[in-house]
Amino acid sequence: MVKVDRRGFLRVAAGAAATLPIARRASAQAKPTITYWNGLTGADGKVMDELIDQFTKDTGVRVEQQRIPWADLYAKLQVSVPAGQGPDIALIHTVEVSHFASDGVLEAIDESAAAGKGFRGDDYLPSTWQGGVYQGKRYAIPSTCPSTSSIST
Repeated sequence: MVKVDRRGFLRVAAGAAATLPIARRASAQAKPTITYWNGLTGADGKVMDELIDQFTKDTGVRVEQQRIPWADLYAKLQVSVPAGQGPDIALIHTVEVSHFASDGVLEAIDESAAAGKGFRGDDYLPSTWQGGVYQGKRYAIPSTCPSTSSIST
């Protein structure tokens, strides 16, 4: 069994650099569900499956994961989000943050809310943390390993 903690989750997406809230709010449901799109395959995909299963066991929140090849994922986000059919969160590469933020596909993240959930810039390498910022607003939380500083979970 995999123990899910924030550090372990952030290590999973070695090739990707940001988990992003999409500019769409989840509708109220009897059982909480999060829709999550990513391009993870192979070993990364298997680890993500285990993390999602453990997250659901720990929280009761169901995650509907959809794996889409990276190039198709980006195209699908570009058309599905404005149509109100995008995911709640998606994993994309840092180089895509400015493109999707400027197109209104991503929703800005309140820095104090992120800090309240334990995501603080001091826990990451400065360049990694800054990768989620576009025009002075945060649009992504890094999914790469935090710096060696201590993280409370």
